[in-house]
Amino acid sequence: MFRRAMFTLSMLTGLMLSGVMSAAPALAEQAPDFQLRSPMDNQSVKLSDLQGKVVLMNFWATWCAPCMAEMPHLQQMYTDLKEQGFEVISISIDDARDRSKIKPLVKSKGLDFTILWDQGSRVSQVYNPSGVVPMTVIIDKEGNIIEKKTEYAAGEECELRKTVIGLLEIEDPNVPEQCKH
Repeated sequence: MFRRAMFTLSMLTGLMLSGVMSAAPALAEQAPDFQLRSPMDNQSVKLSDLQGKVVLMNFWATWCAPCMAEMPHLQQMYTDLKEQGFEVISISIDDARDRSKIKPLVKSKGLDFTILWDQGSRVSQVYNPSGVVPMTVIIDKEGNIIEKKTEYAAGEECELRKTVIGLLEIEDPNVPEQCKH
């Protein structure tokens, strides 16, 4: 019995040292709090007020074609999962001269999740110092950053959705056709 326990322990130690298995998960980074206003209705939103929800924070710009391609997928995910404790915060990094384009674009795309404007890019500099858009941050119910992803390619919304579903700890109520593989 002792030999079997020692063999198992040595095998597990070998796996951990080889990188196949990690000793402990890395600690998640707490999402820095911020407060921004919506260009839609001038309401103020504070990230810490959303604790207890899974938050997908997306940095984008009106001139960014990949951002526009990603937006309908974010809207679908929000529509499907908002009742389960999911929130989308979409933060425009447009400069002051392009701010007037945000509201018409949001209305034309039929987006009803939270849209914010990062005047002066002060929040973007904290979360997205490279300035690459789109850039997505997933935050768990405790306010920890779980994942950061830059850029967008078709199909990546399925992986984002799986991550969000896992954090919500639910069955996906409406898996989009493209994500059923």
